[in-house]
Amino acid sequence: MTSRPTSQQVCAVTSHDLKATPQQVCAVTSHDLKATSQQVCAVTSHDLKATSQQVCAVTSHDLKATSQQVCAVTSHDLKATSQQVCAVTSHDLKATSQQVCAVTSHDLKATSQQVCAVTSHDLKATSQQVCAVTSHDLKATSQQVCAVTSHDLKATSQHIKWHR
Repeated sequence: MTSRPTSQQVCAVTSHDLKATPQQVCAVTSHDLKATSQQVCAVTSHDLKATSQQVCAVTSHDLKATSQQVCAVTSHDLKATSQQVCAVTSHDLKATSQQVCAVTSHDLKATSQQVCAVTSHDLKATSQQVCAVTSHDLKATSQQVCAVTSHDLKATSQHIKWHR
């Protein structure tokens, strides 16, 4: 069940023991959240930049997203078009009303309680694993770790911390 992140296993976070199934796409390394060329949720340590085709669309068994829930980002400031909403409401990636991660078409601004922490059936996050973003360009503070503790994406106490 556990395997190392290949070019198509991009959701496998290689920090300490963030496990992910082979087709879970959002892989990040423990150094500064870099990913290889087709690892779609790739982010740099500067301000979460991603290349133009690095879509955050997750299409695995537990991280399903519909075709219009791509969370695609450009290489400038994580801008998304009006149909590239980061709010994923598929089978296993449900978000409650205060966990919207909804983005505007300007530069992925979120509302005041923009927690991006998804507490659904398989993507549960604890209170300090919020992946909260600011309204500027998706910068996160040192305690806003994107680590999630779920069935397939387990995170240990060594959470990944964002570079400010």
